Formats: sequence, structure tokens, C-alpha cells
Amino acid sequence: MYSTSESEMDSHRMSLKMVLEKKLSILERAIESNPSCTELKLARLRLCAEFWESAALLKEWQKLIFLHPNDPQLWQKYLQFSQGQFSSFSVSKVNTIYGKCLSTLSAVHDGTMLSHPAMPGTEHSMYSIFLQQCHFLRQAGHSEKAVSLFQAIIDFTFYKPDSVKDMTTKDQVEFFEPFWDSGEPRFGEKGAKGWSSWMRQQERGGWVVINNLGNNPLHLYQEKLELLHPLCSLGLILFDDIGSSMFKISSAELKFQIMLSFLQFLGVPCDSRLPRTSLYLFLDNTSIFDHNFFHERLLTSYELPLSGISTIGHLDTMRRGREEIGQCKEGECFIQNIFQSAMSCFNLEEKMKLSVVWLQYEIAKVVRCLQGKHKKKLKSQGKRSKRLAKGLLKETMNRNSLALWKEYALLEWLLGNTEEARKVFDAAIGLTGNQGLKDRTLRSLCLLYAELEVKTGAQSEHEADSRAVHILTSLAESSPYVPFKGPLPAVSILKARKAYERMLEDSLKLSADSALVTITACFALFQYLTVGIDSAVAVFLQVSESVAPSAGECNKPQGWWSPLQAVTVMHTNLLKYHMKVSVYPRAPLREALMAALHLYPNNFTLWRAFIQFESKSHNVSKARRFIDSVRRATDALEPYLFAIQAEEERKKLVESVQSGDTGHVHAVIPETGLSNRIKALFERGLSTEQGSHCLLFWRMYLRFVVSYILLCIEWDKSTTSC
Repeated sequence: MYSTSESEMDSHRMSLKMVLEKKLSILERAIESNPSCTELKLARLRLCAEFWESAALLKEWQKLIFLHPNDPQLWQKYLQFSQGQFSSFSVSKVNTIYGKCLSTLSAVHDGTMLSHPAMPGTEHSMYSIFLQQCHFLRQAGHSEKAVSLFQAIIDFTFYKPDSVKDMTTKDQVEFFEPFWDSGEPRFGEKGAKGWSSWMRQQERGGWVVINNLGNNPLHLYQEKLELLHPLCSLGLILFDDIGSSMFKISSAELKFQIMLSFLQFLGVPCDSRLPRTSLYLFLDNTSIFDHNFFHERLLTSYELPLSGISTIGHLDTMRRGREEIGQCKEGECFIQNIFQSAMSCFNLEEKMKLSVVWLQYEIAKVVRCLQGKHKKKLKSQGKRSKRLAKGLLKETMNRNSLALWKEYALLEWLLGNTEEARKVFDAAIGLTGNQGLKDRTLRSLCLLYAELEVKTGAQSEHEADSRAVHILTSLAESSPYVPFKGPLPAVSILKARKAYERMLEDSLKLSADSALVTITACFALFQYLTVGIDSAVAVFLQVSESVAPSAGECNKPQGWWSPLQAVTVMHTNLLKYHMKVSVYPRAPLREALMAALHLYPNNFTLWRAFIQFESKSHNVSKARRFIDSVRRATDALEPYLFAIQAEEERKKLVESVQSGDTGHVHAVIPETGLSNRIKALFERGLSTEQGSHCLLFWRMYLRFVVSYILLCIEWDKSTTSC
């Protein structure tokens, strides 16, 4: 990089080429000795990408896939390679490769491909690749194909006729084709009855069609086209577009996850586990940087789990985040139909979980109305949400569902009906009898109740802390719950503290499961309210020191949180809240965030908190050094994304000072230091494998380049006029 002549540059290139050729020869000799090792072959392909043409590289990839057609991880690498080749890329080609991948793995999984046995976890890998295909089509603008893929896989999975269940996937797909191309309503559409019902009726002679539309064939075709996909104006998706991507799902867990994934794809916030290997491929939305949440509680915050990933009809413009949640009127009908139809596909426990997801979706829309301060819209949305909540709670299976009562109480609280919400909370706690700390769902409900009381008390009521202490003390007593009547005696508080200490010790001895999270949160909040912030922090530190992170756990992406990671986030959340309501030094929160980010560099929530915290500090170099140290120690992309976001915020601040009141930059020399630093971060990030395949990263880079060019043009005009 410091050469001053063309000859020196040529010498450097020759030296680099010789090093690459030396590495290549070493890898080729290693492959000869280990012909079945795919890791060595992948390393060879990555090296060849430095100096081979795209066509030659593609041929090598195709040879590798031909030799190892049963390796799902290899297929995923091949798909990423295909999506990243500018010279040969087209949506139809890549979509065809997805279909080839899933059909091949299905044959391997069925055992019809005798030459290669199925590898462990093939079914889960096919599920991940299917989701990757749907998000690829959405990002490429083919939303109708993506929605149709989900509809097809759900019909193919949940409404399969008994007569074909023992057949191979290929034979089942052949029987599925006539149903798909018949024009019958598909899953989520009005009047959809499913593949099995259609098959039974065909055996009896077909459906009885009542024609009230006249005999015009074109008119009939147009009406059918309008009914096919009410989500948006979609074209007719034929079987050739989706047939090769069908695969069997036998796991009950995956069946439920595929339904949640479809709902999440449409904009419904739900706990759908995104594949770790494909997370950066899915990222395309700047909402990962949003930190102004309306309903932020002490230890937990109401955040949509769609952070960073756009949904159908909601790809932002990079200028501002998504302001609304939900679809148009037709899209909302489509989503409601999905919820209603999905209830018949699962067992009792899964139906209850789905009911909670449904109500959470309505609550998310209420939260968006509150954020946007849309009073009229909030009133109508509140009525619809309460009507749904009451309807769900009337169902026999949901009457004793604490999770659903919890969401209903939260809804009432958000709508400003505090007394009504308290009655709902009190009634729900009374349903459990004497379970107390032993009931995980009850702990979660009481934690939410206490947090809401504390948050309300910080704004107006002085007795709210006493109410919160009453809730947490009653939880620890394991006795019939009595609603709040006044402050508790000191003896009751002491007994509750002893009960929390015993429960926490028992949980730490067993294992670090999800039960530890709610126990730690309840105890920490109890200590915070009765003793102080130092005692609450001591609870978090006790858990963190007792439960060491497992190997490989620290680099898990968002959506795969461990209990210890959740406890770490709660620790920082409580410190943030305490700093808002009282005088407290900044050092404890900074140290907690820095220690947490070294452990969990993939965590969006921790990065948001760190960037927001450091934006109020004047020591920019210290924050930069820390981010650089994390970036060098991990392969995660989040340190690059949030470092760029922090630098761009600083750049905006500098430009706002330079522009004054006129909106025009008055500086004689344009600011270049921050711009050069941002550009360097982009180029380093894009040189990594994760960054080169991340759509969000590319969108941010393009926006930066365009804005920088426009700024330079404006400055050039201003200097010319002078």
C-alpha cells in the first residue's frame, strides 16, 4: 500500500499470487489425503475465489455439490455463493437452485437416493433452507411467490390425505399438483378447505359449483384471481413455481415453527426461531438501531421480535423505520383467516400458544398507535383488540391460561384502564391457588404486574412501589393471593426474601434453564424495591458468576438467547432505569455493557444500549477502541453495523452544527474524517463473508455513498459561487 511506482505494485501482485498458489497447492495435497473432507474443499473454493473467473468457480461448486448432495450445510454455502455472483445472478436461476436443493435433500431424507445416506438434522436444515428461499424471494420483490410457498407447504403438511401419507415425497408432490392448479382456495384464503377435503370430494365427483357470476369465462377467471391472494394484488402462481420446494415435515416442533414463521413473515410478532446460519441474509431493515420504545419496562422491554427483518409490504426507505404494524384491510382478513384455520392444526397446548401470539399481534398494533399518538385509531384498535381478547378467553381451553390473561391485562394497562388491568391481574393470580414461585408462568405474570406498577409509580402514584412489593411478596409466600390493601409488615418482606434466596440457590444447582430467568428477575426487582440498586445488582452478579457461558454460546445470534444472556440484558436494563429516576454514577452501566458485549457480540439490545449510552459521552475515542476490540475478536457483523451507526450519528451532529439555521453547510472545508472512517468500516465489513451477503449492510453502504456524493456536490457549488 506504500509503493510509489508501477513496478513495485506489479511486484506486490506477483508476490501475492505466489502466496495464493502456494496455499492452493497445500490444500490440494490435503484433499488428496482426505477426499471426503468438505471443509478442506470449501477452503479451496474460498481461496480460488481470489483469482479464478466466476464461470470456473461455478463449475467447481457444481462438482462439489454433485459429490456431496446429502450435505445441507454445503448446499447452504452453495446457495449463498449463487446469490452473491453479480455476473451470473438472476432471481429465477437462484430460485431454481433452491428447488433443486430441497428436492435433492428430500430424496436423501426419504432414502430414495441410495448412493448417499441422510445426515443428522436434515429435516431441520430443509426447514432453514425453505425459510431462506422465502426471504430471498421477498427481498427480490417476488412476494407473491414467497406467500404461495408458505401456503403450499402448510397445505402439504397439515392437510395431507391419508391415502398418500406413506408415499415418498416425490409421489406426494405429484398428487398435490392437481389440487394446487385446480384454482381452489388455498390456506388462509376465504373458503379454503384444504388438500385432503379436496381429494375426498374429487373421489366423490367434485364440488358442486353455484355460478352467480354469469357465463363469461374471462369474468370467472378474473374473479378467481382476485380471491386467490387477498394479501395484496398477486398474480397466479402455478405449481411449477413452487412444486420442487415441497418437503416432508414430521417433527411436531417444526410443524408449529413453520406456522409461526409464516405469521412472522406477514408481520405478526411471534417467537419464531430464525436459522442461525441465515440470520445475516435475512437482515434488511434499519429497525435494529431503534431504541425509542414506548413501553419499556424495568427488566424487560416490549420489543417486536421482527427487529432488522422487513415483512411483506413493509420494506423501509432507509430514511426512517417502519411506523406501522399490520397489513391493509385485505391483508388483515388474510391474517385473521390464518389464525382461525391454524387452530384446527394443533394440539391443546399449541392452540393456547397460538392464541397468545394472536393477542400479542393486536397489542403490538395498540403500541404502534400509542407511539404515533393516533387517538382515533387507538380507540378503534383498542376496541377490536379487547373484543378478540375476551373472545379468546371465553374458549374452554383458554380460561385458565395465565399467559393469555397476562396479555389481556397488559392490553388494558396500555389503553389506560389501570384499575381494570389490576382486577384482571389479581383474578389471574387467584386462579393458580398456592403455586407461588414454583409456577413459571405465574412468575412471569407477577413480574410484569410489578414492573407496570413501578413504571406507573415513577410517573404519578406514590403507593405503586408498595403495590409492586406486595405482588412479589405474595408470590414468594405460596399462599392464597389477596389483592393490595396497604403496605406489608417487615416480617412478611423478610420471609419473602428468604424464600427467594432458597429458590435461586435451588435453580442454580439444577441447571441454567429458562426458569432461572424469571426467578432472577423477580428476586432482583424485589431487592431493588426493598433494599436498593446495589442489592439487585448483587443478585445478577451471583447468577452470572455461578453460570458460566457454554462453549460457542457467546456467538449465538439474536433469537437464540441463553438464560445467562437474558439475565445480562436484565442487569443492564435495571441500571438504565435507575439512572433515569435517580442520581447514579455512569461507570457501573458502562462496565456492565462492555463486559456483556465481549460475551455476546451478536446481541442487538446490548449494542443499542451501548451506542445510546456512549452518545451522551464526550470520550469518543474510548468507545471506538472498545468497538474495535470486539470487532477484531469475533466474526459477528453487529460490531460493524453499530459502529457505523454511531459514526453516522456523530456525522449528523457535526453537519447540524455546521449548517446553522439555514440548512446549508457553511464549513470552508467539508468534514472528511468521519466520512473516511465510515467508508473504511463499510469496506472492512463487506470484505467479510457475513457482510458480503447481508442486504442491510449493502443498503446502508449505498445510502452513505449517495449522501456523501450529494454533500460534496453541494460543497463544490458553494465554493464555486464564493
